[in-house]
Amino acid sequence: GGVFHSGLLYQLNIKYIIHNKMGVISDFNILKNSLNNNSNEFQMSFFNNNNAVDRDVYIYKNKNFLDRIFVTKNIEFFDNESVILDKIISQDFNPIELSFINKKDLRLDQIKAIKQIRYDNDTKIELIDWSSDKIKFTYDSNSPQIIILSEIFHPGWKVLNSEIEVIRINGLFRAIIMPAGKKDIIMQYKPIDLIVGKWISIFSYMVIIVLAFVSYRRKNV
Repeated sequence: GGVFHSGLLYQLNIKYIIHNKMGVISDFNILKNSLNNNSNEFQMSFFNNNNAVDRDVYIYKNKNFLDRIFVTKNIEFFDNESVILDKIISQDFNPIELSFINKKDLRLDQIKAIKQIRYDNDTKIELIDWSSDKIKFTYDSNSPQIIILSEIFHPGWKVLNSEIEVIRINGLFRAIIMPAGKKDIIMQYKPIDLIVGKWISIFSYMVIIVLAFVSYRRKNV
């Protein structure tokens, strides 16, 4: 009975939807269960108070499943988050064809650089490794491009050993303004508060060790 926003599901990297009812979801195919007389029904176990309960469900597969990293062809700027939200939940939203950036998130030089970007169909991206705090991929393009990742934006993400910056796109997600050329990219989660906390912890341990040593010497003098 709900509405599934296809473009937002693409951007979120959604490949399957599991539902307890059979119906039609735009841009999704319902899978057949070859183990049950080619039926559409599957059974899954749900846990309630540690007791397993088997229920019939239907599995829908995205017909236009996107890669985790992709290039967007066009960018449109706004200065209102509500407008961007309306855009990404629109049924015709397609992050590859057109994505949206809030001008308030960027410097003037970044806006100017993005406006000069022209989509290169020959751009190649290969994902090497993907974890919760580090992403590795290779990139090869004849001109600067906007690379979008199906990951939530957080200011703690950095591109290592590079001046390349991570920006926010489509309201919630992560993007990179990539220069032309062939590059090996490593993105890592390095928030300032985590770094500060690490050095505070090291300093605290050193203080504790010094105090323990002083206390020990006083007892044995």
